Amino acid sequence: MDQESDKAIKYLKETKNAWYLFHCTHIDNIRNILQHGLLPRTSLEKQKISSTMRDTIRKDNLTNFTSLSISHPNYKLIYSRKYSLRTDEIQDIILQINSGDLRRVEGSALFFPENAAKSNKFTKHNFSPYTGISAVNKMFSAEVTHKNQTISRQEANIPRYFTTDPQAEILISGTIPPTLIRKVFTSSTKQQTYLEDLVKSFPNFKAPIVTDYTKFSRPDHWKALDYKKGD
Repeated sequence: MDQESDKAIKYLKETKNAWYLFHCTHIDNIRNILQHGLLPRTSLEKQKISSTMRDTIRKDNLTNFTSLSISHPNYKLIYSRKYSLRTDEIQDIILQINSGDLRRVEGSALFFPENAAKSNKFTKHNFSPYTGISAVNKMFSAEVTHKNQTISRQEANIPRYFTTDPQAEILISGTIPPTLIRKVFTSSTKQQTYLEDLVKSFPNFKAPIVTDYTKFSRPDHWKALDYKKGD
């Protein structure tokens, strides 16, 4: 990581106790991830690596970055994909990366307090508001506005290691090698069995594969930020 990103990630881990980062991807992508690492879309296209894209529009236009969530996967993104396909089956899997390991990645990091694609404050050619320790702190702001309603982090009882907005994200340039994937979560034992058979072809990949549906669900403290009416 560049120096500013390195300091920010260290601060995130040590000050916010945010030990884990998560990336959601389609289960069909895992073979290429184990072969080539976790690559931004521009790198996939340049190297002509096939991929099942989960966001074909990519409104933030930051296709040279890979998105990571802090302490819990972006459940809103998972369910928007699920319901857009009109199926009860979740096709995503979740990759866990230790936040401290991210400092070993060659590249830089941007820190968005909300979904980068939805941020009306995002200036496409000015990344400075989203870099460094100050940008990390904005991800843990005391309040967040949702549908013209101000929601207090304290009143919602959000743990210190969770971002205030569930769609806050870290965007990483560069390749995240498969050796930094510390755990893989699936939403069904069927997926787990499939992946356990697949990774036998990659003997250097040692990360456990675990079925844990809670990783695909909404933590209670984010209930007030759900889009569902009356939920």
